[in-house]
Amino acid sequence: MSVQKTAAFGQAMPTACAALERISAKLRMGGAVAPLKVTSEPSTIDDAIIRGLSLALCLVDVEQGILVAAAPRENAAHSALFWLPPIQASDETAVAVPTMPAQKVVTGDIEVDAVLWLREVISTGQADLIEKAGLAAVKIKTPLKELEQRYTAHLARTKPGNFAAVMASIGFADLDALAMTAIAQDKLRREAQARFGDAIFDDTPAEQFCEQALAGLETVKPWHELDAEKVDARFDAMLEQRPGTLMQCVLELTFWSDLYWLRRAVDRDCLDSTIPVNARQDYVFRLLSRIPPRDADEAAEVYRYLTSNDGMDRSHSGSIVLNLIGAPEPYHAHKGGTDE
Repeated sequence: MSVQKTAAFGQAMPTACAALERISAKLRMGGAVAPLKVTSEPSTIDDAIIRGLSLALCLVDVEQGILVAAAPRENAAHSALFWLPPIQASDETAVAVPTMPAQKVVTGDIEVDAVLWLREVISTGQADLIEKAGLAAVKIKTPLKELEQRYTAHLARTKPGNFAAVMASIGFADLDALAMTAIAQDKLRREAQARFGDAIFDDTPAEQFCEQALAGLETVKPWHELDAEKVDARFDAMLEQRPGTLMQCVLELTFWSDLYWLRRAVDRDCLDSTIPVNARQDYVFRLLSRIPPRDADEAAEVYRYLTSNDGMDRSHSGSIVLNLIGAPEPYHAHKGGTDE
């Protein structure tokens, strides 16, 4: 069945609650009432039928109450922990506008050095400086692709055998792509400053929670990760910090991603997440196969998240999809589902 047909099928499938509501409505149309009050023996056949329908209605109401009580619901304490600080606009936290980089001799080739300078200007991410760089680029008459070849030859000549250095020339001529990336990075740097000020690399409360929750667990070979079953046990026991719905899982995973990229925008050499934080992200991803979707819209939203974030190639992705279409498998921390 194609993805489109599967989605249409999921939309057409009534939820258990919706089905019970329809049954309840039909019973009430037949004369059923709840709660059922029995004061005497039924005097007529019609009376006996209505009593039977009323008894069925009571059972439906009980079942519906059980479903509602067991339904996933958002956890406010979780939302309060896994969120970025709000943006604070102030003169004190504004990112300083960089000055125009000085031109310098790098290769000795005037045109190649001019492009290297343009790339440095563009890398600031500042729109006004990038506009000036664009005007300067027009004055270069030699095709940029040819200049890229000359730069590659320079690197190969001056750094023989250094393959990584030569690879650095790839994309040398694509100034438009560099500008798009630089502007996006500058936007993230400004956001990081507005949200965190100078504390962008300080541990967030969420990171402190992960470190404390998994304290004492030792890594296991071959990848020196934490044991998934032990991680599940630790985090499952901490209900206040556990996502209550699939959307809360997605929002937490997005929080971790946003935090990482904000830090990378400020310092490209910043370290990756710690082992406890990585373990938490893996745990929340596994929860996507354990928490039932509240409705078809939520299931579709999670599916879109998976396809937009390379989630379909990860462990448990098969189990997650089965959960989204209402056919969950028994959960095992180390089992990846039908895709493995």
